[in-house]
Amino acid sequence: MKPPFFTVLIDAYNYGEFVEEAVPSVLAQDFAAEKREILVVDDGSQDDTQERLQKFGDKIR
Repeated sequence: MKPPFFTVLIDAYNYGEFVEEAVPSVLAQDFAAEKREILVVDDGSQDDTQERLQKFGDKIR
């Protein structure tokens, strides 16, 4: 059986404090990078969410 492709969606509005735990937690899962995508949605956070997300580069969208 072929492993499925899946999408992880992280709602990150004012989530700067936790996003550096949430994204690595998904990256640490036992699925190949080509079998998953990580979408982070930030609707105009007023904290440092965007700055913290930038360090993940192309690992997230």
